[in-house]
Amino acid sequence: MPDIINENEREAALQHAALQQIASLRRRRALARNTQALTRRSRDLLRERNELTIQLAKLQSELRNINASIMAANAEIVTIGQRMETASQRATHGRTLATREQVQGNIGDTHRSARSAYDTYRTANPNDTDVLGQLYSDYIALSGAIHATSQERVIPLVAESNRVLHTLLAAEESLTDLTSRQTTLNREIAEPEARLIILNRQSNELNRARGKKRRHKKGTKVKRGGAWTLKYKRSINCMRPKGFSQKQYCKYGRKSKTSKKT
Repeated sequence: MPDIINENEREAALQHAALQQIASLRRRRALARNTQALTRRSRDLLRERNELTIQLAKLQSELRNINASIMAANAEIVTIGQRMETASQRATHGRTLATREQVQGNIGDTHRSARSAYDTYRTANPNDTDVLGQLYSDYIALSGAIHATSQERVIPLVAESNRVLHTLLAAEESLTDLTSRQTTLNREIAEPEARLIILNRQSNELNRARGKKRRHKKGTKVKRGGAWTLKYKRSINCMRPKGFSQKQYCKYGRKSKTSKKT
């Protein structure tokens, strides 16, 4: 009879230990799955953060270059504007000076004489349209010659003014393109910056979650081992059991033994 009791105790203890091992294994597997999921998520977050950081660094570097180019373009436009003003003043002054020299020179005397002859003849012979037309044509021809000579002298100045104007227009067009690219870059930078803020917040939350898991795992004591020995079973005082396992043993294991014993 004692052998039967010992065998029953051994079977109950083995069954209880097996259940404990199964529950412990399930807990460890669940914890391992959670840890693996957290690790994968952490790795994905880190990879995406690195990619965004590299992308953001490239965009910011390009933006710095664009800002420097915009500053240089603005300075160039100011310089070209000053050159344009100087060239325009030189062309105007040259035209005025050339016209004055023409009027004050021999051709100017001829021009004034032609005008005086036309006015005098028109006063004396107002009906002689043929002669008046010829005199007026001579006067206009001399005026055109004075203007052509003046223009010929200022042609280089006008050409320089036109070249400066074309340079100014090209610089302004370049500035417009740079400003447009600057606006686009600011918009492109804002998107990864916002995404990076979200990723940093998720990473912090993930680190806190992983920290809690680690602390819980560190503070949890897991019993390992096989079945209870007969000596240990006989040492259990069912009047004052210690812990859940001993209570379960006294409640169920001893009952089955008692029933089998009777």
